Amino acid sequence: SGGERERASRMSRFVRASKVRHVYCQPAKPEDQYSNFRLSTATGDHNYIKANTKYFAVPVQTGGGSLAVHNLENTGRLPSQPPVLDGHRGPVLDFEFNPMHENIIATGGDDCTIKVWGIPGEGLTQSQSEPLVDMHEHQRKVVVLRFHPTAEHVLASGSADHNVKVWDVQKSMSKVTVEHKDLLQDIVWSYDGSMMATSSKDKQMRLVDPRSGEVTASVEAHNGTKTSKLTYLGTHGTLCSVGFTRQSKRQFKIWDPRKLDKAICVTDIDQAAGVLMPFYDEDTNLLFLGGKGDGNIRYYEIVNDAPWQFSIEDYRANSPCRGLAMLPKRGM
Repeated sequence: SGGERERASRMSRFVRASKVRHVYCQPAKPEDQYSNFRLSTATGDHNYIKANTKYFAVPVQTGGGSLAVHNLENTGRLPSQPPVLDGHRGPVLDFEFNPMHENIIATGGDDCTIKVWGIPGEGLTQSQSEPLVDMHEHQRKVVVLRFHPTAEHVLASGSADHNVKVWDVQKSMSKVTVEHKDLLQDIVWSYDGSMMATSSKDKQMRLVDPRSGEVTASVEAHNGTKTSKLTYLGTHGTLCSVGFTRQSKRQFKIWDPRKLDKAICVTDIDQAAGVLMPFYDEDTNLLFLGGKGDGNIRYYEIVNDAPWQFSIEDYRANSPCRGLAMLPKRGM
């Protein structure tokens, strides 16, 4: 009736239309989980775990630096000594699956080297110590690795030598080197790979042209001293940074890369100490934030105008988190 339509119209002014208002998380059953990992004790700000549609990888305890690569289909308890990639002389500090080739993974280590490995078609059934490619240009430990999202065999790396390098993996050589003033904390590629954003210990977030190595813009993202992480927000074109205030409050900001002098959105979260890791799902426009040592994962809907984000919900676990990875939907 006309009265019902009028009431519905009045309600719509106060109830925001959203497809993800009731998103929730359902943990896997015990038989669908993975256990018996002897995780590496190396500390750092990396994610500790990454995955693609076939495998997930985690650093494990050994004398040197080893990475276990496990088939997603093989749930349950892992062997006490799983097959590993075992070529680094020190701990593996970051690693990255190649988005173009499911069976290729790059590792960066405390020994200043980057290694690229081929995983056999049937998975890793025995340990390997010989990589496909070995790259040695960094002078200090390699702390960040990111494959290009659209160009094949292009890899970005960040090191404690304060340099970001863009590599041609097939030729085993860097094409671009971008000097920074302090330790690198994160590198992310834009949605189409035309730009990079970096964060470092000097609190600066920089936009970099990966072809020329030119820093096109720079801003103090967060004024706290702890680690800052980044993610581009898909086709929105905006950039999200997570970090700390001077009073050690955790927060995230959304930036327009075309006008980097001021964030378009600032959201304070809480007073916890764990470094936040951001993940963005462009299909649902959801930003997920999980912190090391946290027992919960928050998610926010990202929109194209003010207030730019809406808090949806958070998932609470029974144990604190050590690392997080987002699994491609094709792997489910």
